[in-house]
Amino acid sequence: MSYGSARKSTPIKEEKFARFVYFGLVVYKNSEVRTRTAVRNRKEKEEQPACRPNMSVNQIMED
Repeated sequence: MSYGSARKSTPIKEEKFARFVYFGLVVYKNSEVRTRTAVRNRKEKEEQPACRPNMSVNQIMED
């Protein structure tokens, strides 16, 4: 009887552990994606000011 109950409880523990691991992976992936997009946004912000003066110079030349 006790062996049967122990047998039943182990899959639940494994399932909880599996869910915990899966949740951790999902959170890890989401944070990884966020950092990537943040880095990408930072790079774009750094590149934009370099492009704008060129545009203004071209506009001045055209005028």
